Amino acid sequence: MSPKITDTRRRGRPQRPALEDIRTVVWAQSVCTAAGKSPRELEPLLGRDGRWNGLWSRYVRGLVSPSEDRIVRINDKLPGTRRYFDSPLWILIENGDFTRSELLDSALWLGKLFRDMFVSNMRQAKGPFWRNRIDPFATLVESTRLIGYQPHGLDAMTSLLIVLRESELMQDAWLYLSAMRAWAVAAHGKNQHPVLKRLPERFFAMVAEPLRRLQFQDQPAQAYWRTHLEHYCAAKKTKVARCDLIGALVALDLAQIDAARTASSGALYLENMR
Repeated sequence: MSPKITDTRRRGRPQRPALEDIRTVVWAQSVCTAAGKSPRELEPLLGRDGRWNGLWSRYVRGLVSPSEDRIVRINDKLPGTRRYFDSPLWILIENGDFTRSELLDSALWLGKLFRDMFVSNMRQAKGPFWRNRIDPFATLVESTRLIGYQPHGLDAMTSLLIVLRESELMQDAWLYLSAMRAWAVAAHGKNQHPVLKRLPERFFAMVAEPLRRLQFQDQPAQAYWRTHLEHYCAAKKTKVARCDLIGALVALDLAQIDAARTASSGALYLENMR
């Protein structure tokens, strides 16, 4: 079943769901890539859909969305293309509160390589303690590394968002910053992927946007991020309200984050021991 995307409507002509244009562009690109054809060559190969001629030129620009029947029929001819339309990516991209069961459903959708990073025992997936013990920071590193590879890029990008939403659920500010940095790196790595290269900058920027005003309860993490952001903006001669958050996140030093996280955890442990 395709994920539901919030549909915000106004009076008059109804708007399409948020991100539906990007979702359609990516799906259309996956079809072109799988078929090895240009949009103009696809209609004779895959048949017409709807009343318009040249519908594929509309799909690749995100002007109209394919029907469910169309997606299924094309996937029968070009297996794997439907995944680009049905991915949990389109749900996880929206900034909001996600439940543990929603993150589990997203993890179970992944192919085995990435699913095993979250759920290695399918029997446990039916219980409350389904998350395996693989370090989420290691998952971020591996996912970032595989963004540009065609067989794994979609799952890798989805995995980054799962870890990011996990960090919010766990209230782990250091993991959140690390996941955000990995997401920012993916904004560049996606250019190496034949399908995900069609994702626009705004797709990545909307995830990072909360960091412009976010306040962490973890004071060391809050101080670390605000200091870094202010220094980055000063170097770029811009203000926080207008700065490039993706660039600021890429400029984060993972070694510094790890050292700060370790020091913060040690201080908290000593405080709790008193």
